[in-house]
Amino acid sequence: MNPKTILIDRRRLLLDQINALERHLETLPPGKIIFNKNGEAWRWRYVDSSQNIVSISKKDTSFASKMSEKRFLTDLLAALNTQVNAIDKCLEIWQDPPTFPNRLDEDCPDYFRLLAPFFSERILEQRRWANAPYEACPDHPERLIVPTKAGVMVRSKSESFIANSLNDHTLVFHYEEALQLLGIKIYPDFKIWNPGSGPKFIIWEHFGMMDVPAYALAARQKLAALLEAGFLPGWNLIITFEDKDHPLDPNYVEALISYHFHTDDVLQILKL
Repeated sequence: MNPKTILIDRRRLLLDQINALERHLETLPPGKIIFNKNGEAWRWRYVDSSQNIVSISKKDTSFASKMSEKRFLTDLLAALNTQVNAIDKCLEIWQDPPTFPNRLDEDCPDYFRLLAPFFSERILEQRRWANAPYEACPDHPERLIVPTKAGVMVRSKSESFIANSLNDHTLVFHYEEALQLLGIKIYPDFKIWNPGSGPKFIIWEHFGMMDVPAYALAARQKLAALLEAGFLPGWNLIITFEDKDHPLDPNYVEALISYHFHTDDVLQILKL
């Protein structure tokens, strides 16, 4: 996940916490508590909404506890708002680094031809492959209903999360591209260009309804075909599973991407 996405997600989490705190603070008494030292003892005082100050009896621990809770949560709320303001300032001036255009013909072709000695041929090949037409799965196109950041429609929220995570890491992929395996044709979920060392392409299969017997059987058959054709989990094959009681873990997806891919565009461009 790139730093900007991390900041946006952090901001969303902070706002959820702020909203929860504000709702809870509304249930607490008005005013605030202050503490003054008197010799070796401490005095508890209550400041009401009109700024009147009255002493709180040491016997009234229930009220003092509520006011102390409010003081602590108010300070916490201020700290969270400070974090949100800092993130907002960062996002306001954030600039993503320039990336190689998605299509080689978007601008003057001479520009890209002159740049060719600078860019590695592998990167140019990657861009051509990313935009090349391919045979996609023809089954149930009406089920392609979930949008992704890459502009590809997929069949489930979990697949969209995988696609969005790949996109955040600047990884290009084909969705459900036809693959001939030992005389049969299958449509793996993601065929991903590997920009680093290792296999040129990595297949990612996500099996999302393993609690459905017919689906689980088809998943085993598809996986068996991949293994028989020489695909090796952990090398050129990524497999994830879920059922209704065990949803796909976003942190696991991120860990898999970090393990299998090295996606620093700048290092790729400079051939480092």
